[in-house]
Amino acid sequence: LYISLIKEARKSERTAYEKFLQTLKHDFDARAHNVDKARPPSKYTQSQKQKLDKRFNA
Repeated sequence: LYISLIKEARKSERTAYEKFLQTLKHDFDARAHNVDKARPPSKYTQSQKQKLDKRFNA
C-alpha cells in the first residue's frame, strides 16, 4: 500500500512539474511573440525583401 501511494505521489509530482514547464514555455513564447511585434518596421519594402531572399536563397 505504501509503495503504491509513493508511486502515485511521484506521478502527480511529475505531472505538476510538466504543467509548470508547459506554462513557462507558453509565457516564453508569448514574450518572444510580443518582442517580434514590438520591433520597428523594416526599412525594406516587400519587393526589396523578395529580391534579397532570392539573392540569398539562390
